[in-house]
Amino acid sequence: FLGAIIMPLLLIAAFAAAPWTLFWSAIIFFIALPTVIILDILARFTIMFVMLSKGSLNKSFNKAWKLFRENWLISIETSLLIFVLLFVLLLIVFIIYFLLLNAFILFVSSMTSNPLFFQIGAFTGLVIAIIILVICFILFTTFQLGIWTEVFQRLNREPHFSKVHRAVRRLPLLHKKLF
Repeated sequence: FLGAIIMPLLLIAAFAAAPWTLFWSAIIFFIALPTVIILDILARFTIMFVMLSKGSLNKSFNKAWKLFRENWLISIETSLLIFVLLFVLLLIVFIIYFLLLNAFILFVSSMTSNPLFFQIGAFTGLVIAIIILVICFILFTTFQLGIWTEVFQRLNREPHFSKVHRAVRRLPLLHKKLF
């Protein structure tokens, strides 16, 4: 996660022509990132209010904003958890992808010395890998929508506390200062 934040800034610093480019890029990045995350959560909650509660778009957005304000920490925790799961899934899929693709190319190339068969094997392996990648993303998207729907329904049923809040609650002095 830290690499996902720092890496773009390092690339900008390495290839920037003006000295203030990194400064302004960092400011924009650290303002844009939370804004995009909040807007994404608001959009999800709004869509869920429209779909599950059959409300109008304006009323659903107002309800979504209220739900987010009351449960912002749980929403951010869920977003971070899904981001980590996506990162792990991508890592696993790409490791499997390269292992299978290399094994497939080696298998096809060992069968013949004809370059045409090697290219056909490489292309076939690439198509199979892309199909597997698309299936993994479809499954992850379905899983992610299920998580957000469950979070949405739980937050609407009863008040919940975030994991951070529950962990801090065990430290009474810190809990009094923060909450």
